Amino acid sequence: MNFRTHKLAAVALVMSISVLLSGWACSESSLHKASRAAKQVADDLHAFEAQIEQQYAAGNLDKAEAVNLAQLCSQATLADDVFVQKVQSLPKLDSSSAPQVAAWFAELTTSIGTLEQQGVLHIKNPTAQQNFSLIVTSINTGLTILEGLLQGFGQPVTGMIQ
Repeated sequence: MNFRTHKLAAVALVMSISVLLSGWACSESSLHKASRAAKQVADDLHAFEAQIEQQYAAGNLDKAEAVNLAQLCSQATLADDVFVQKVQSLPKLDSSSAPQVAAWFAELTTSIGTLEQQGVLHIKNPTAQQNFSLIVTSINTGLTILEGLLQGFGQPVTGMIQ
C-alpha cells in the first residue's frame, strides 16, 4: 500500500467509527440516525465519483472502466437520494413504517452491490481496485448502521449487505 492508499483507508475508518460512535453517544431519533447514516453513504459515493476522475486522470482506469464506474455510481447515488427522500417523508421511523423502509433499503443495497460486483471487481489495475474497495467498505459501514436500525424494528434485513 502506498501513502495515499493508507491515507484513504484511515479517512474511511475514522469516518466510519465517528458515525458509529456519534449515533450511540446521544439520544437522537432513529429517523435522524438513519438520515445521518444515509448521508455518510452519499458522501462516500461523492468520494467514489472523485476517485473515478483521479484514477482516470492518472491512467489507472481505461475509458470503458471509467464510464462503467461513473454510470454505476450515478445509479447508486440516485438510489441513495431516493432512499433518503422517502425516509425523510415519514412522520416517524417505527415498526409500522419499517416494512416499507426495509423494501427501500433493499433497493439501495442492491444498487451498491451492483456498483461493487459490476464495477469495482472488474477494474484491471489492482491499486485502483483497492482504492475503490476502500470506499465501498465505508459505504457498507453506513449501510450496516441502517441495517441495524431496521433490525431494531424487527425487520429481517440480515444478509442484504455484502
